[in-house]
Amino acid sequence: MRAAACMLLFTLCPLSAAAETRPPTVSAAVAMASPVAAPVAGPDPTAARNAVSQYPDPPDTGTPEPEPPKPEVPKPDIPTPGAPKPDTPKPGLTELAPERAEPSPVIFTLVRRLGSKTFGLTADEQTAAAAIYNQRAEPLWTNSKGLSPAGTAIVAELRRADDYGLPVKDIVATDLLSALPSQLASGDAGPSPLMLADTEIKITAAIFEYAKSARGGRIREPSKQLATLIDRAPQILKPADVMARVTTASDPAAALRGLNPQHPEFEALRRAYVDLRGKAQTAAASRLGSGPSLRPGDRHPHVAIARRIMAARAPATGPGVAAGPVAAIAPADLDVYDPDFATAVRAFQTSSGLIPADGIIGRKTRAAIDGLAGERGPSARELLVNMEQWRWMPDDLGATRVEVNIPEFTIRLIKNGKVVFSEPVVVGEVDKQTPLFSDRLQTIVLRPDWILPESVKVREAIPSLLGRGDFFKRYGLRVKRGQTSVDPRSVDWYSANQRVYTFYQPPGQTNALGKVKFLFPNKHAVYFHDTPGKSLFDKRERTFSRG
Repeated sequence: MRAAACMLLFTLCPLSAAAETRPPTVSAAVAMASPVAAPVAGPDPTAARNAVSQYPDPPDTGTPEPEPPKPEVPKPDIPTPGAPKPDTPKPGLTELAPERAEPSPVIFTLVRRLGSKTFGLTADEQTAAAAIYNQRAEPLWTNSKGLSPAGTAIVAELRRADDYGLPVKDIVATDLLSALPSQLASGDAGPSPLMLADTEIKITAAIFEYAKSARGGRIREPSKQLATLIDRAPQILKPADVMARVTTASDPAAALRGLNPQHPEFEALRRAYVDLRGKAQTAAASRLGSGPSLRPGDRHPHVAIARRIMAARAPATGPGVAAGPVAAIAPADLDVYDPDFATAVRAFQTSSGLIPADGIIGRKTRAAIDGLAGERGPSARELLVNMEQWRWMPDDLGATRVEVNIPEFTIRLIKNGKVVFSEPVVVGEVDKQTPLFSDRLQTIVLRPDWILPESVKVREAIPSLLGRGDFFKRYGLRVKRGQTSVDPRSVDWYSANQRVYTFYQPPGQTNALGKVKFLFPNKHAVYFHDTPGKSLFDKRERTFSRG
């Protein structure tokens, strides 16, 4: 399990991309959806103007013409009580839609309180929450009687954060763990708008915190906070994206849970962690721990615990070591430290190197017996560490990819989720460890030169030239400046600018890279390559590479 997350990951790049069919642009789409208006039959305005000009104005007689009658102003219709109301026209393209409902007192209160330091929301989180709540008339997670169904599901999921390796106490406010009930008793006035608003904000704040932790946000810069060889970064989501995912999902709790890595490897680690945690809780009642020294003839509950542990775990290295089957002892006598069990304890002390082997179950013997009940395999902490590393992995690992599991010394080619090829691999030396990163495999080189890394050139090749030249001769190295070959003996390596010289081993049977190398350009100057040293793969631990 420990090895699961310590890997290099490389996605294979296609040599060419399929032609992309582009959708019509927005303007084109609008044009296609808007038919050209047809001409409407009617009088020709030019003809009307010409007709008017044919009739001159009448002569002025001095007598005022009578005023035309004023049109009647229609009286407003007053609906008759009980009469059906006329149909209200539905909003159309030329009519405005009705405004949304007025925000409830809870919404009004919580929008005003989002910026309170009490809740610890960042500026981006406040903005993201306000954008959602300003569009709503009612809250998301609460109702007039307490938690809404969605709120009940979200709070329950937050309480299960430990199942995903996320400490609940770091995510959920203490008072939210005893949050409002989903429904108060009938007749109860219910919580105040202020209480509901604060609960709503606390749940939203917990969602943001869960999202950050689920995506690896507890360690923002692994290369700076842990080790430079961990070249990964958490896949943090923007608060607006978190709110969009959770609030628009049909199952908000599932959407929240889905913020954790979805890789099968992460799920396998998680299940192992949950299982181990359950066993640890059971084992807590099956350990001796601290207590009084137990001597033959004593009666104590710890005697029965010691019997069970030794009978189930202790190897049979001598007479009486396993203490006989516990089932053969009457339950009433399990607490009694009898002579037979004393013989088993002394034999156990002898095989464990405890001196004196006097049969007294003291502090050291208690610890040794508890050691028999210790877990075999990865610890809970190791599982959590590997789960955390998976939070820094890319969401999409690629349908076709190469994975190098460094502690396992194994490389695998995976296609559509299935391993199609695997073989042993040599990784970096203990003091030159292979870095952890992901990149795209781009180039394959046949019969490659071995270009010495700067570190090897400075630490091994040049000091060799200044001495007897053993390293230089063993690898058949050559030197060039630019594209010009240089006799290394003609250079004063004490005063020369060493960076302008390239040290390399030409192709051949002894070339350190063998017959082929695979390049995925990266800042670590790491790549895959063949090797003439095939015997290295017979070793169990293969830490022989320079990076």
